[in-house]
Amino acid sequence: MAARSNGRFTKAGECKRRIDLSVKMKMIYMYETDNLFEAEINEPRQLDSCIWIPGERRVFEPYEMDKQLKAGCVDCELPLQFTNVTEETKCGLGCILYVACSCGVINKIYSGKVHYDAKKQKTRPIFDVNSKAAVAMYDTGLGPAEVNRYLANLNINGMSQSAFKKREKEVYEPIRKVAQNSLDTSLEEEKSKSPVIEDSENGEDVSLVTVKYDMGWQKRGSGRKYDSKSGVGTLIGDQTGKVVGRGIRSSDCRVYLLGSKTFEPQEHKAPAIGLVLLNGT
Repeated sequence: MAARSNGRFTKAGECKRRIDLSVKMKMIYMYETDNLFEAEINEPRQLDSCIWIPGERRVFEPYEMDKQLKAGCVDCELPLQFTNVTEETKCGLGCILYVACSCGVINKIYSGKVHYDAKKQKTRPIFDVNSKAAVAMYDTGLGPAEVNRYLANLNINGMSQSAFKKREKEVYEPIRKVAQNSLDTSLEEEKSKSPVIEDSENGEDVSLVTVKYDMGWQKRGSGRKYDSKSGVGTLIGDQTGKVVGRGIRSSDCRVYLLGSKTFEPQEHKAPAIGLVLLNGT
């Protein structure tokens, strides 16, 4: 059954929980007098129980937390106290804190800055720190297991494999665009420093760009066997020493390996290796 609370339909159990919490909060905030509910509000004190375990650590953004706490309760607009956190929902490296107000309303506070998926109408908030963790994976070359192992040694909650993959796909396109712009800029700089000759056919000036080629593999060759699943080749400008082009090849594509047994795989993005793959090549 549903009952009305602040003009909205709310489940009966939720209404009862709010009422019980409101009574408990008033007992905490007010002086113990004969007429408890007519007493003046006392200095806020901590709740009896703590939701965290000693030694646990969290990633908080102080500025964002302070701004949300000072914004006050959604119902009575009184400032909220961090000591009145009653529950926590973990979202990777971020978390949603439920802070109780003296009026009995539970307010949601985010541990840091969040954003939303523009492609979906209804979606849970995405913490910026989780997206930053995916960027750090690209930058350091670590995988989800290594990142979680590092965080575990700091007593900080890690992220699941699926969460890492979602954030990895999210940051892939911006990183690819930045990398491509960097390559284009380096190529233009290399062309400007290279000697120029006139094309006899159309009469236009042509830059004689000289490059060096280097390549590497994920797995080291033994001298008899070269079976690395991925490799990368780079073009290095002779005049500037900057990378002006790159190419990646991989034979390890789960979409192709699983799909080839039941259906013909279509062209798709592979953020893990930074390629648009077709048939795993």
